Amino acid sequence: MVINKSLLLSEYLNKKEHVVEFEKKLIGFKFQNFIVYKRLVLYIINSRGHRKKEIFNVTLVQHKKRKYVKQSLNKIVRNNRAKKIIVDD
Repeated sequence: MVINKSLLLSEYLNKKEHVVEFEKKLIGFKFQNFIVYKRLVLYIINSRGHRKKEIFNVTLVQHKKRKYVKQSLNKIVRNNRAKKIIVDD
């Protein structure tokens, strides 16, 4: 599950909260660095086989935490690919 909350008044106003649960299959991700902001793009396949792109703003997330997120997402993608190979055989 990925949760992204707004920075200001997040305890009181959760209008910008963005939640994605991984009952679906994560097939890839990408960190995009622009001049002013950074974002994380997740590529997901649902149970029906449709691809979906989820976008998260990670501008205010520290570099060290982004590195940990990248490691975790790499592990999830690797496991999903291994499961796909096993199922296909």
